[in-house]
Amino acid sequence: MKTLTLTILTILTLGFSTPKRETIFIGKVTTDEKNKANVLGLYIEFRVDTLVIARNIVQQDGTFKISAIADKEFDIYYRGIGVGDTYVQTIKPTDKDTVSLTFKVPKDYKKHFGKTICPKCNKHDQTVTIRYGLGSAIVIQRVDSKGDTTLTPYDNKNYYDGGCVTSEIDPKYFCKRDKIKF
Repeated sequence: MKTLTLTILTILTLGFSTPKRETIFIGKVTTDEKNKANVLGLYIEFRVDTLVIARNIVQQDGTFKISAIADKEFDIYYRGIGVGDTYVQTIKPTDKDTVSLTFKVPKDYKKHFGKTICPKCNKHDQTVTIRYGLGSAIVIQRVDSKGDTTLTPYDNKNYYDGGCVTSEIDPKYFCKRDKIKF
């Protein structure tokens, strides 16, 4: 009787869950001649929300191979030493065994009335330029009656502070809606 009950429970459990399928993503990162050294050694990451589900490094010839199991959409990012997290695109789940990907670093983005269109939400109203360098953040210094100093951004609506370290392939824009650099 115990064996029959266990068998029925196993069949019911397996019958209602769909097996997750592994997909192999074979990709190529293209760039111009001046950025070839920057692309070598980049990490390509697949993320669901903020969780990294798979990653691999870009090879000397610009190729990468990642195997991932995903049952919902995931985002592709690249990052590396001295290169900040940069959003590339969103991938929908597939039932294919192998998927081919190609993307350019740095990517050229579409513009609408001079504003860059976010590649994730396809809107331009919440995108701002990322400023890099030691003087990237313009601040107002206020000293209160106790002598405490407060620094506040002067204009936090028209740019995003990227810090002082930058490379040619760092993200150039930030989407306030999606909270991504691209």
